[in-house]
Amino acid sequence: MTRAIPLRFLDRAKWRALVAGLAALVGACSSCTPPPPPPLELVPDPDAAPAQAQPLEPGDRHEDSLHRAERRSQVQRFAPDLDDWYRIEIPKDGKLSVTVTSSAASESRRFTVALTDERGASTAQPTRAGGRDQVRVAADVKRGVHLVWVGSEAEATGPIPYEIAVEYKPRPQPPPVRKTIKKTDPVEPPPTTSYWETVSAGVLELEEGHDGSLVALISGGQDRGLQVGQRGRFVEAGREIGAFTITEVNPKGSRVRVEGKLAAPVRASTQVQVELLRQGGAGSQSPTGTE
Repeated sequence: MTRAIPLRFLDRAKWRALVAGLAALVGACSSCTPPPPPPLELVPDPDAAPAQAQPLEPGDRHEDSLHRAERRSQVQRFAPDLDDWYRIEIPKDGKLSVTVTSSAASESRRFTVALTDERGASTAQPTRAGGRDQVRVAADVKRGVHLVWVGSEAEATGPIPYEIAVEYKPRPQPPPVRKTIKKTDPVEPPPTTSYWETVSAGVLELEEGHDGSLVALISGGQDRGLQVGQRGRFVEAGREIGAFTITEVNPKGSRVRVEGKLAAPVRASTQVQVELLRQGGAGSQSPTGTE
């Protein structure tokens, strides 16, 4: 069994050794101090810029909050939440309205709401809450992407919780245009005029019929407008030498009966002429004896 030795019985050498041992022990304990904790991770605001805008759709309701001070947890630091941006896609031209309602105390309701297009051009005048619990902005918008900004003001204190609601109404379609049909008096067709046209053809053959009459075959037929019963004349060297009546018409030839006697023989140069009544041109009188 070890017996404790009173300090008064230690000699000077042992006393010094004891003091040195105690000093070494104190130094060793001081080096065992735990290191300081690592710095907390800083979490940035996720929707602080237009490029980070949160998507919303017409009819959506979304809760969020603003806070100008940095917040901490046991493991993280949160950057000040000064601005919130939202992205809304409009399918057709219409009216867009955004309502922001805050449940914060009146002295903390210090925020502004604005609407812009995708390029940042303002589509509605920025509106300050100024202590009010609700702010509404509206504008006529074009089809495409539009942005909503909810930003805290410099004098805001404490958190600003809020709810944002989006409403959209498409522009009504204009009524269909009714075509008015004006009643007009019927337009009478212009009066038609008649005129006489001389149709000439050659004599292909001249023969005697069974009854002793002369019959000629001419080159004109249906293609020239000839019809059975029409009358014409034989012309030789510009002089009429006889008359005939058409008795048969074919597509490109006709048979005629010579009326009476011919004043001269029919030659290869002899022509037949028939006066036909046409419609639609300047008129002229029918030659005598050829109607």
